[in-house]
Amino acid sequence: MIAVIADDITGAAEIAGIGYDYGLNVLLTRNVSEDVPECDMLVLITNTRSMSKDEAVRQSLKIGAQLTSAGITHIYKKTDSVLRGHVAAELQALMQATGKRSALLLPANPSMNRRIVDGVYYVGDFPITQTPFSYDPEFPAKSDSVLGLLGCGILIQPEDYLPEQKDSIFIGNVSSEDELKEYSRKITTDVLPAGGGNFFKAYLQRIFPQAKSGNIVQQISTENLLVICGSTIRHNTFIGELQSENIQLCNMPSTVYHGRIAPRDWINGLVSSYSLSRKLGVVIDHPVADDPAYPLRLKKVMAEVCKAIIDKEIVNELVIEGGATAYEVMEVLDWHTFEVVGQIAHGIIRLRPYEVSSVIITLKPGSYQWPAHVLMRK
Repeated sequence: MIAVIADDITGAAEIAGIGYDYGLNVLLTRNVSEDVPECDMLVLITNTRSMSKDEAVRQSLKIGAQLTSAGITHIYKKTDSVLRGHVAAELQALMQATGKRSALLLPANPSMNRRIVDGVYYVGDFPITQTPFSYDPEFPAKSDSVLGLLGCGILIQPEDYLPEQKDSIFIGNVSSEDELKEYSRKITTDVLPAGGGNFFKAYLQRIFPQAKSGNIVQQISTENLLVICGSTIRHNTFIGELQSENIQLCNMPSTVYHGRIAPRDWINGLVSSYSLSRKLGVVIDHPVADDPAYPLRLKKVMAEVCKAIIDKEIVNELVIEGGATAYEVMEVLDWHTFEVVGQIAHGIIRLRPYEVSSVIITLKPGSYQWPAHVLMRK
């Protein structure tokens, strides 16, 4: 068995989708306990990215101890591809709890043109501070240096031997998926692998060399469709596709966005709008506020929207954009365990909650791009 510890729900779903694509029996859960279920791959959603640093460390120590006690030696720490969250602190805690000597961190995803070259993190052709990640509301990128983003670490090359330095985090320059395969060969039983989806795929191929990719791609039905865009990063391709299918898009009013009024009346209006056509998209289209209180409030409001509609109306297709929003939705709906039933593209995964079999959830990280065609044509 391999256990994956993910700090947000969309990252967990991305990893679960990779395992599913390789034909593995994957369990995705928010429940972390001492009883480890039988499966090929266990993906734990910790939500530590939305916790304080101290809380994230405590949770990491607890989970690391539980997995070690259960005898699981193959452990992968899924981090955000651009190192948002408490990455270094969680890795140090997991090394302590699992007895790993060091961690090998490869966050970059070359398949999405996210690369680390000479210690500089590039998104496409631009250093990360010249991208929207520089004004992320919770973890803005304030340095182009990957060591600056992480706050510590030792930079290495694909051809380097991994030094035997205890409690060290090694982070690699990487421009291609072949280089990730080279890095995966450095992982021994006393090294904790960590990073993005591309590195996990390379690591998985080492553990399950017999697994074969099925390349399963699905589309989203527009029947009984609710779209919750909790991310402030705009994806005009998907928005345009929703509009071309005559799906109503409702922008959060500025008074609700800024917390000047309670959202109750707006939410009641959304329930009424959904009941008319059973197709609705709810978006946040306002200039990003440089205030950490905003994302905390907005994810709760969007979760309230989702619960109010699902409690009163039939929803078969639920699309959620943004990891923090998705986790808050699962919290208010009291959904804990999920099976992967398909994927739209890399990182955009379709899940069925064990608690409600009639709903299919499509989860997408806020920073990932939608493919050109997502919705089923009539």
